[in-house]
Amino acid sequence: MSAALSYTEMEEDEVVSRECAMRIGIGFAVMLLCLILFVRSLRGVVVPAIATVGGIASVLGINAWLGVVGDESMVALPMLLGMALSVGYSIHYINSFRMHFRRTGNRRESVICAVEETGWPILFTVITTVASLISFLFAGIRPIRWIGGISAGIVTMVYLYVIILIPVLMSFGKNAKPEPEMVKSAGATKADILFEFFGRKVCRHSIVIAVISAAVMLLQIPGMMRIDVNMDYTETMGEKIPFVVRLKDMLSGKLGSLYDFNVMVEFDDADALKDPANMKRIEQLEQKLGTLQLTKISGDKPRVQSVTRLVKEMNRTLNADSIEYYKIPDAQDMLTQLLFLYEISDPDALFERMDEEYKTTFIHIELSGYDANKIVEDLDSAKRYGAQIFPDAKVSVVGEVVNYAEMNGKLVGGLLRSFGGSFVIIAIMMILAFGSIKAGLIGMIPNVAPVLLIGGVMGYSGMPLDMITMIVMPMILGIAVDDTIHMNNHIKYGFERTGSYRHALLLSYREIGKTMGMTTFILCAMFFVFIFSPMGALHNVGLLSIVGLGAALLADYTLTTALVYLCKPYGKG
Repeated sequence: MSAALSYTEMEEDEVVSRECAMRIGIGFAVMLLCLILFVRSLRGVVVPAIATVGGIASVLGINAWLGVVGDESMVALPMLLGMALSVGYSIHYINSFRMHFRRTGNRRESVICAVEETGWPILFTVITTVASLISFLFAGIRPIRWIGGISAGIVTMVYLYVIILIPVLMSFGKNAKPEPEMVKSAGATKADILFEFFGRKVCRHSIVIAVISAAVMLLQIPGMMRIDVNMDYTETMGEKIPFVVRLKDMLSGKLGSLYDFNVMVEFDDADALKDPANMKRIEQLEQKLGTLQLTKISGDKPRVQSVTRLVKEMNRTLNADSIEYYKIPDAQDMLTQLLFLYEISDPDALFERMDEEYKTTFIHIELSGYDANKIVEDLDSAKRYGAQIFPDAKVSVVGEVVNYAEMNGKLVGGLLRSFGGSFVIIAIMMILAFGSIKAGLIGMIPNVAPVLLIGGVMGYSGMPLDMITMIVMPMILGIAVDDTIHMNNHIKYGFERTGSYRHALLLSYREIGKTMGMTTFILCAMFFVFIFSPMGALHNVGLLSIVGLGAALLADYTLTTALVYLCKPYGKG
């Protein structure tokens, strides 16, 4: 059976490539199907498709031309995000155009009105989404920084394609005679009127909605505190992938091992390892390392190896293979002789474990598995044991698993920096956009709700925070704020026209309530593609994204409007 980390990485690359290609292909098909279902217009289907392909191809092409190396396991997320947002931007514009066109029948006038009505909110949502994605640069983790940059580029390019192509294509065609019923209802359909009716309920029960929302958000905080940070490879990939099952079976056996690390001991003086006292201290440290939580045990023996094993085997061989001599000799000249014999008989084996100056060696520890918290504890214990036994030497812990442990620690800090940076940037932008600190902060409250819910779901369900799932919170914040901006912009615009918060709210529900529902449904449908992935991390991303987007929509339908109605951030009315 083939094993080892390099072989496993090859198998992982094959699975990830296949999964990403499959999810992207299915996601694109879902996008087209949803557009056909909701838009029922050739132009409404063609433009998002062109914007998606053009935006993604342009950014990935530039990325390749610059020689920037990305992470194949993460490329599906920015591509799917580009598809989803191209649909969202398109539908907001198309629905606005249709509402005006049904009322006026004048195509050119409707195009202009749609651009006036949706141009600024869409541009602002692009800016906030890009700002949220750029906040990944604060994470301090190279793959996360790459995905933030590539996603921001794709969102920008998709927007440019949509905002240029849709007005141009929609302007072609004949005018139509206004429908009397549509004129009477200001272009609103029965579905739009239904959303207006829902708005009346929200206005009537705004205090109850605010209290219930606050209670739900507070309930998520204990769950967030229970989130486990774990970079366990087998958990990230998931047991539904055949080679992971085979790998776990191998690891559960006596011989199989995927994770390991080395404790390096370096003396100042050459030939220090020819001193029996130093060699015995190496053996003492071996015994200590064999007691660590994750050290693999075969039979009753820890899988810990060093140069002491070669010395003891040679000593036993030279003494009639007697078990009594399976030890490090006390005399320095005898130890020197054993090392010399090994040097001339099998120098490769000897110098794989120490340097040729006999001053540096390492102890190799194989692990039974990878638990983020336990490995950090074990590495700290290894450093402590080394410092205690070798106060006169330099002791360091090295190996791939050490990098994983360091990455594990960076994940929490990276998430906090990324989310914190995203939150602050978006809050400042919303305050500036709406010309009111109160309005900007009110707009941020409903966007915290889905992030808290995602954290609560992860904590209460035991879903680990890893390299891929940490992307979800800042990403959802960047997407969720889109509908908040559209809703607040319509309310502000409606209030300026009517002078009444109630009328402004009802007008907003009627004009964009359906559109917000459609865009969120399509976003969820596209992320739903991930749920069927056998890869554990992709499955989790799909689930968390749907939970976050659904919660964001519900918060905008209820909490956003309830807070605006209660706090009146745009003046008295």
